[in-house]
Amino acid sequence: MNIKIDFIAPPYSGHLNPLIELALPLQNKNFDIRFITGTQKIDLLKSLGFEAVPILPGQPDAMENISNTDKPVKSNFFLLLKQLKENLALIPTLKQELEVLLKDNHTDLVVADFVAVPAGMVCEEMSIPWITTIPTPFAIETRMGTPSYLGGLRYGKSWSHKIRNAVGRRMVHAFKQAVQFLCRDELEHLNYRIYREDGTERAYSSQSILGLGIEEFEFERDWPSSFRFIGACCCSPEPSIDLKMPFHEYNQSVLVSLGTHLEWAKQKLVNDVQFLAARFPEVLFVVSYGRPHHRSSEWVYRDHNVVAFEYVPYSQYLDQFDAVIHHGGCGITYNCIQYLKPCLVIPHDYDQFDYAARIEYHNIGIRTTKIRSNQAIKSLRDILQDNRKEELSAFNRCMQKYNPPDELEKEIYRMLGVHR
Repeated sequence: MNIKIDFIAPPYSGHLNPLIELALPLQNKNFDIRFITGTQKIDLLKSLGFEAVPILPGQPDAMENISNTDKPVKSNFFLLLKQLKENLALIPTLKQELEVLLKDNHTDLVVADFVAVPAGMVCEEMSIPWITTIPTPFAIETRMGTPSYLGGLRYGKSWSHKIRNAVGRRMVHAFKQAVQFLCRDELEHLNYRIYREDGTERAYSSQSILGLGIEEFEFERDWPSSFRFIGACCCSPEPSIDLKMPFHEYNQSVLVSLGTHLEWAKQKLVNDVQFLAARFPEVLFVVSYGRPHHRSSEWVYRDHNVVAFEYVPYSQYLDQFDAVIHHGGCGITYNCIQYLKPCLVIPHDYDQFDYAARIEYHNIGIRTTKIRSNQAIKSLRDILQDNRKEELSAFNRCMQKYNPPDELEKEIYRMLGVHR
């Protein structure tokens, strides 16, 4: 009898795509795999041969509306609290739907993205083994090391860095405790607390947390006992598409991407890119709006050496570019390493500042604050002249040492006490 596994994630590419990459090699093994996600990704999953069921089918845009803000959230306490309250309002319905789905399926084990908190809540209540996958492992609170979500703190070993880190970790912890207090009515209704009695964060599985990254890229810190790195997942699962790229007309080319969120920043992206393009007439700038639902082979904009598409799949096209300008998302960061592409990173929100700090520290790219600046011109010229192949190759070799799907398979058997 096959092992029944449910993969649960919101319908965001940066969260769902890594689970798809993990699950694809397991399809023809002793597993019955099912995906539970938003309606927007159901057709894609079915085209890949997976069973897939929608969550919140009556509210198809509910999760996207929360994540796609009309302005940056960053560390704004009130905006973060508003987002959290909006998410908390969805949890009762999400839990109810998940309980029915897991019970009817007789699910043996759940693999859940780290933001799919209701999945963990249901697994705990139903005593179903549960694995957390997390593409941004630095989001986990630790007792040592550089804290995250504080503007992208740089790494350092001096006493001043250690004091800064200790204060930062206390600030992050205090913020979450404040959130727990301010949302106490909603959390009490859900019978949920942010921390367990042993101090670990309840959002992550106490049994198994798999970091979808490489340890060599992270800043030194301690990790929970249930955590381990299994390697980066950065493939684009969408079908290939023949984009009309005018590479042959230019000496070099640069991909510009802000991922699949940050709609507020994309509104002026082409105008900002034109500022750079005017200073680099021999370079082709290809803008991806990161909208896979509207993908088309035709460009939606072209003016001189700037061309924009609704969606450019990294796995298919990234190796054809000389450099990348991006926001510091997990997927594009590891794709740049995989395809040996230096980058100009301009973080906008969330975990992007922390990825930018790592990119800068490891010298695989340059961090700047805005595209429309003299600093960006200088930095882009730098990375186009010095492609940082040595540093990128070193991390690329590290990536090849990992086999994420195989590690997940081992973890599934370990947790269920079954021999492969």
